Amino acid sequence: MHKVWCAVDPGIATQPRHIEAMIIVGITNGRSHALFEQVNIVDGEAQDANFDTCPVIRMSEAPGEIEVAVVPTAGSPIGGMGQVGRVKAALEF
Repeated sequence: MHKVWCAVDPGIATQPRHIEAMIIVGITNGRSHALFEQVNIVDGEAQDANFDTCPVIRMSEAPGEIEVAVVPTAGSPIGGMGQVGRVKAALEF
């Protein structure tokens, strides 16, 4: 994956740079979830005892360029973004 472009409508964007950062992290985490992360289960028991045995994305494997457009909607109630970037990115891979 060389480039990802994403548009997000958060309603009223009180801190658009924070929203952009959340979406970038969500896209990167979504790629990590899809390509690297797994929990090995044998006979109903997780084999991974801690995070040191669970592979995650490395910087060299992250998407090359991520462009986020924060497109606020005027008149929307303030509600917050939460972890929407991670969930949406993971579902679209």
